[in-house]
Amino acid sequence: MRKPFTKEMANLPKVWEDWCKKGKYSVGVKRRPAKDQLDKNNEVRGFYSDLILDPTLAHTDSLYPSIEHVIPKRNDGKLVVEARIINDMKSHLRENEFWMAIEHLYAVGLEKGEVSHPATRKDGVFRPKNNYSKPKG
Repeated sequence: MRKPFTKEMANLPKVWEDWCKKGKYSVGVKRRPAKDQLDKNNEVRGFYSDLILDPTLAHTDSLYPSIEHVIPKRNDGKLVVEARIINDMKSHLRENEFWMAIEHLYAVGLEKGEVSHPATRKDGVFRPKNNYSKPKG
């Protein structure tokens, strides 16, 4: 009798295996959260943002995937993958402060007419134009 398919048994796409080999964390440490966050379309989505992450982007891109420590800090037993921009924001705030900031930005966006109500966007098309690279010139 065959075992039911699980994410642990899934193979990561090659671009994600390549990403797992980069940086200071071991392949296994990075592979675990990437597999956990695979969706039915074989794409890895950000843990907090649900954005489709792309490991082929430049490491300076705001949406480049990065490892995020879930509470407590420096506990490699609970890591997730998130876009750099979200990871940086989350790193500066406690989790409740992070969600308060998101809620605040949503309320401000509604008030200014920049956010539609109700917010239903979960399509992963968010693409900031500014990244972490230094300006040329």
